[in-house]
Parts: sequence; C-alpha cells; structure tokens
Amino acid sequence: MKIITETALRDLYKNDKFESFVLNEGEKLMPAAVQFLTDRRIRVQDYNQSRNRPVQKAGGARTKQIDINHAILPKEGWLCLPSGRHVMEKPENCTHLRGKILVSKNHPVIKFRGQLDLIEANFITGINPAISSGYQEMADELNVIFLYL
Repeated sequence: MKIITETALRDLYKNDKFESFVLNEGEKLMPAAVQFLTDRRIRVQDYNQSRNRPVQKAGGARTKQIDINHAILPKEGWLCLPSGRHVMEKPENCTHLRGKILVSKNHPVIKFRGQLDLIEANFITGINPAISSGYQEMADELNVIFLYL
C-alpha cells in the first residue's frame, strides 16, 4: 500500500496546481493530506472515473463507496458514509462518527465503540467493590487498565 502524505501533495501542487486528484488502488491518503485537499477544494477521484479527463494522475481503481480518509467535508450539513450523500438534517438511522461525518448506527466502528464502553463499565463495576472490600492493590491495578482503555 502506498501512503500519500501532505508533503508529497504540496510538492505536486507547487509544481502544477490541480483541481482534482486521482487515487490509485492500493493508495491511501494520510489525514493531513485529506485536509490539504479539502482546504483547497480539490476533489479526490477514482482512477476509473477520471480516465477521460485531464487531471493530476495518481493511478488505479477503488470501490465506488467513499472512504473516510478520502472524504471532502461540506461547509454546512453532514456527509453520510459510505454513500457520500450530503444532508442538511441528520437522518434518524445515522450517528456521528467524527466531526461532520455520519455513519449508520450499525457501522463496525460504532459497534466497537459500544464494546469499549461496555468493558469500561465492567472495570468500574469491578473497581468499586474491590475498594469497598479492602482490596486496594487489586483496585489500583484494575484502575491502571481502565485508564489505558
């Protein structure tokens, strides 16, 4: 997998200003690179969609769904992933993933966050009885793990 950094994009942009950027299969934009493109309103395109257009070429094919690392965020409203749909009102079946990005409530990241919340709750329910029963050393060790989570 090739990682495209903000520095690499700045070098390309300095030499030849472009309005869209083509991403090959197996290439990934770093978050700072996504922000660089977003700030300049540069569209990220799939190689298959851009074959007939003269754009800054970076290569191959991707899926049709929008990836969070390649998403260009709207000034107003929200961006629904994975479809890339722009909405002005938050749909009932979506929740915030990060900033202005919405995903369905059964998205794997949201499920993972729920599991983390559950394990934190289990640690808390184990720490409090350990303290009240006089097992301070065990409670301290559980608290270290809890703080790590």
